[in-house]
Amino acid sequence: MSDYREDSLPWLNRLPPYPWTPPPEWAGTPFAIRRVYFELNRETHGNDKCACPACGYPTLPHRANGGYCPLCFWEDDRQDDPWADYENSGPNPGTLNEARRSFAVTLCMLSLDDSDIPDSTMQLIRSEVWRERQRALCDAYDRLMELSDPKDIAQQWDIIELLWKQNSSGQARTPNDTPSTP
Repeated sequence: MSDYREDSLPWLNRLPPYPWTPPPEWAGTPFAIRRVYFELNRETHGNDKCACPACGYPTLPHRANGGYCPLCFWEDDRQDDPWADYENSGPNPGTLNEARRSFAVTLCMLSLDDSDIPDSTMQLIRSEVWRERQRALCDAYDRLMELSDPKDIAQQWDIIELLWKQNSSGQARTPNDTPSTP
């Protein structure tokens, strides 16, 4: 059984590369810029959180341990580059690269073209209110990359935490329609 898993899911027995180096298709993209930034600046800007391999934002308490990104909904199953195009039978629909491309459009890992997504989830990710909340969170995280003073960074994290609290007390955020916070 271990041979099967090793051959078909090569990332299971390896930690994701650190620091992450974007493959050519992602080099210079907003995703790659933020993922590299938050990985390299975890101690100063990441609020002790790791960058999600799907959206690039610092939302995971640890890497490669099954953590769940409350922003893009990716479950960190150790999959990362160079295996980002492998489709596995894990917790995520599709590949990591598909999730990255979807996030650029839908602000979550789900594609609007996926017929397997429940109607309630599809309504959620198409909701203008939800998209505005997602965009506000992304903008707040992006703002961290512009800051250098520790006090300003701490204040920005306070803003991010407030946005999460506002979101969890309002419309449900996750694909399972369950409010969550990082």
